[in-house]
Amino acid sequence: MNEEITLRELIEMILKRKWLICIITAAAILLSGIYSFFILKPTYSASATLLANPIENKQTGITAGINEMVDSLAVFPDMTIDTYKEQVINSTVLTNTINELNLTNDSGEAIQWSTLAKKLSVEKVGNTNLLKITVKDKDPEMAAKIANSVADKFIKYVSDNTRKFGEQATAVIEERLKNEESKLEEEAKKLKEYLANSQNIDQLKLEVQSLYSKIDEYNIQLIDIEKQIQADIDALKVILGGKETFSNVNLDDIKLNVPLDNSNSNQDLEISVKSGNELQDALVTIKATEIETRLVQNNAEKSSLEAKIKELEDRLKETQSLLAEEEYKYNAILRNYDLAEQTYNAYLDRHKEAVLAATSNIGESAIIVSAPATVPIVPSNHGKLFYLVIGTFIGLIFGVFVAFVVGYWKETDPRKREQFREN
Repeated sequence: MNEEITLRELIEMILKRKWLICIITAAAILLSGIYSFFILKPTYSASATLLANPIENKQTGITAGINEMVDSLAVFPDMTIDTYKEQVINSTVLTNTINELNLTNDSGEAIQWSTLAKKLSVEKVGNTNLLKITVKDKDPEMAAKIANSVADKFIKYVSDNTRKFGEQATAVIEERLKNEESKLEEEAKKLKEYLANSQNIDQLKLEVQSLYSKIDEYNIQLIDIEKQIQADIDALKVILGGKETFSNVNLDDIKLNVPLDNSNSNQDLEISVKSGNELQDALVTIKATEIETRLVQNNAEKSSLEAKIKELEDRLKETQSLLAEEEYKYNAILRNYDLAEQTYNAYLDRHKEAVLAATSNIGESAIIVSAPATVPIVPSNHGKLFYLVIGTFIGLIFGVFVAFVVGYWKETDPRKREQFREN
């Protein structure tokens, strides 16, 4: 006998037991009807929508390093939309709602906040700043009251938290502000003492500038003198014709008769020289003597200028060294003072923010109820017809399965197979 069951045999197997399928389906319909009409009670959903703006600590007017230092002293906690979402269903908010609405169980006792939490759901509306608080309850009016109460209590919860956070931050910042004020006063005292007892940096800078100018002036004069010296040396070489000494002209042979009175009458200069060649030699000697005299004077002035320049350069190095030392000391003291001032101002700004946070209702300004919950009219759960259809479908599927199992069991009975073989 072929043990495989064909599709025809399967259909015949199910049709032979259609009465069983009908009974099981009817029983499922009856059970779903009893559940939907007598056991299941309608559930209503009410939703309140909140418009929430994130609360962030903003840093202004301070440097990055000090900003990092005072970052831990936030005057109120950072609150993002996701943080709001997680904070809506917490014990404080739900407990305050239970107390306000006097929510009790069947025994008349106040319900636990965890029980109320099971009725609530919070979701973010798309990519917006909207939060929807949904409450499910058998009483439509109570569902709306709970949703609105949770929204109000959550706003108050955020305001109270920011206020407490601000008060705690104020106390901590005030203590640190006193310490920073003392440091600032100490650095200001050091700066004042330095300015009173040290050389004036501006005067040292002016002195350095004056020395530079004087050295430049002397260098220009030195260059001019060196040019004049070189010119005189070249002129002597031409006049002397390569000789190392002057001509052997006797200056006594040159006689000059110059009138000594102040008469206005024309008088001639009388020069008496023994010979013409001697006159030429005498004039050359006079010119060479004049140039040599100027060379002596210029060389002396050159040496004097070089000595003065050397002296001024030494003074310049000494003054520059002193200026660099004083600037280093001043910059170190000024840097410490500026740092103390910036730190003090940072804590001062934080203190102002903390006082403002402690005295204002930031939560109420950051979160508003954009759409309060209204009393729902239509239940949120499925109607009676839905459960009847579900019961019918489940009963039919289960009946077919049972009919197949029973039919297959009988068709594959070994005793039945033996009787078939004997016949």
